[in-house]
Amino acid sequence: MRNLVKRVMESVRERSLIKDKDRVVVAVSGGADSMVLLRCLVEVGRALHLWLVVGHVDHGLRARSAGDALFVAQRAEALGLPFVQKSADVRGRARATGETIEEAGRSLRYLLLKEIAKEVGARVVATGHTATDQAETVLMRVIRGTGPAGVAGLFHARPDGFVRPLLCATREEVRAFALEEGVEFRDDESNLDERYLRNRIRLRLLPLLKELNPRVEHALCGLAEDAAALGSFVFDLVGEHVEGVGNAEVLLRREAVSALDARLRPYLFLKAFELVTGQPLGLSRSHVLLMERLYAGGSNRRVDLPRGVTASRDRKGVWLRRR
Repeated sequence: MRNLVKRVMESVRERSLIKDKDRVVVAVSGGADSMVLLRCLVEVGRALHLWLVVGHVDHGLRARSAGDALFVAQRAEALGLPFVQKSADVRGRARATGETIEEAGRSLRYLLLKEIAKEVGARVVATGHTATDQAETVLMRVIRGTGPAGVAGLFHARPDGFVRPLLCATREEVRAFALEEGVEFRDDESNLDERYLRNRIRLRLLPLLKELNPRVEHALCGLAEDAAALGSFVFDLVGEHVEGVGNAEVLLRREAVSALDARLRPYLFLKAFELVTGQPLGLSRSHVLLMERLYAGGSNRRVDLPRGVTASRDRKGVWLRRR
């Protein structure tokens, strides 16, 4: 399994995820994926002369979270790496924004990791998402209802500096590496909680699909890559029609939207939503249809969208604003 380090190195170089002598925050929860990511980047870092910082976000949702933080801090110290921890009030954000606990946790995790990166002067934040996470994400979005942009799943690199070097490997391959190389990790018991859709996909649906195609994770990742390439091209086409007005405020002028082919409008709405929230995607197909009806002049002059965003219509066009 030593070839996993080689594959991570190849992914980093071929996709320009991390540059020589970069400062990198490695997001480490203590689970197998993030601990293997840390081990791989330590080895890659020797070749690329990287300056690594271990970043940990305590969501405060589990009794064992304090133990996870201590475990990660001790491993960082053993490697001689700086350790920075942030605490998240996930339930508080969920109450304030209307997000689910999962959504609020994810939003705060990315926000706090960006804070860590800013504090230490890092250009890049590396997370431990695997090809299996990619497959689960594609399936989850299809089940909930998505369009071509949503099928793109997780990006290897995001405009805000987040990169995912382990998308080149499945979770099974990562676990095998951890066992063979003696990488210690802590299991998160919440991953077995089938109240969450992702866990039901992980524990029930994906094993069934692997019976039909043992390489289904790679097949879904290939689909996601093709959708991402197409989406990148289309987002570039529609980007000039989105007008940033101020902080967390975007205007889609009526004349600009009218001039755009109707088949491109979903991408326009997604691009505007990304500019307001600072995060890619986040709208389901049903949300996009709500935006279509709002633009077309339906009875509603305002709709609530995820992540605390409101869309409203006036004589100028459609506005997207943070609530």
